[in-house]
Amino acid sequence: MSIDHRLRAALVLFALAAPVSAQSAGHATPAPTPAPAPAAAPSPAAPAAAPAEVSAADAALIAAQLPTYPMNTCIACGSKPWGPEDHPLDIVRQGRLVRVCNAECVKKFDVQAAKWFKVLDDQIIAAQTATYPLTHCPLSNEELGKKPKYTVVGTRLVEVCCGDCKKELATNPTAAAAALAKIDAALVAAQGGSYPLDTCVVDGKPLADSHVEKLYGVTLVRFCSDGCEAKFLQTPRDYLPQLEAARKAHPAGKPAEAGR
Repeated sequence: MSIDHRLRAALVLFALAAPVSAQSAGHATPAPTPAPAPAAAPSPAAPAAAPAEVSAADAALIAAQLPTYPMNTCIACGSKPWGPEDHPLDIVRQGRLVRVCNAECVKKFDVQAAKWFKVLDDQIIAAQTATYPLTHCPLSNEELGKKPKYTVVGTRLVEVCCGDCKKELATNPTAAAAALAKIDAALVAAQGGSYPLDTCVVDGKPLADSHVEKLYGVTLVRFCSDGCEAKFLQTPRDYLPQLEAARKAHPAGKPAEAGR
C-alpha cells in the first residue's frame, strides 16, 4: 500500500473514532432519555376559602340594621330558628343586611336575590306597620291616608304618599337618611309618653330625670347610666323580652318596675 493510501485510511479511521460535535454536525446530539419519574401522590383537595373579612363600612351597616332585622331563620333555606348558641353569617347585599346559615346559602341567596329581598321586605313591613309613628309622608309632608305606599330602606319601613317619593328614597341616600331621622324622632316621642318601666332595664335602678335613652331599632329603651347602655348593647336579647313584657302589660298606663 502506498503512503498516500495509508494516509487516507488513517484519516478515515480518525474521523470515525472522533466524537461529533453539535456544531460540526449541524444538529444537537440527542440527550439520553431519562428514566420515568415515579408518579406523584395526588394533592389533597384545597380547603374551602374562608369568608372574607367584613369591611368597616359593612360592619357599621350590619350593626345599624340588625336591631330591626325581622327573621330568626336563614332566609335562603328556612333553617330552624337560631338560638343564642348559633352564629348566623351576616352578609351585605345591595347595601342591606342579609342573614344566612353558611356559604352555600349565600350562593342560594345570590342566585335569586330579588325573590329573597321580597320575602325580607314583606316581613319588615309586617313587623313595623303597627308601631309606625307618622301620619304624613316624611318627604313631601302629604297626608298618608288609609293606603300609604310601603317601601323599605335597609331594614326599616318607610310609608310614603306616592311612587315619586318611593323612587326618591331608593335613589337618594340623603333623602332616605332624612326620612329615617324623622321616623326615629316620632318613635321616641310616641313611646316616651307611655314608656312602661320606671327602672333601668339592665340593673333595675330607678330612672332619674337625667336618664339615658336610646332608640334600639324601633324600640325606645331607657337606662340609668351610660354603663348600662353599653352593657345592653352587648347582649340586647337578654333585656328586650323584659321590656316587651312590660309594654304588653302596661301599654299606656302607669310604668311598671322591672322584674314585676
